[in-house]
Amino acid sequence: MKTALLLLVCAIAFAFGNVAHSQAPAVPQTSLQRIEAMKATNKQLIERQTETLKKLEEMLLQAQQLKFLGKRS
Repeated sequence: MKTALLLLVCAIAFAFGNVAHSQAPAVPQTSLQRIEAMKATNKQLIERQTETLKKLEEMLLQAQQLKFLGKRS
């Protein structure tokens, strides 16, 4: 029983250890590389925010249209 539990704990620790190390991003070495990495991350974030804003504006327009059509009925 103790052996099975020990093997299970070791297997779980090994699985989590490999996932954590394999998914870690590479750390830039110089300050210029860090700044460029931050700029790229910020650009991606701004693009996602722009897409989200467009979706929200479309949803708002659709909601306004539904509200208008609901009042007409």
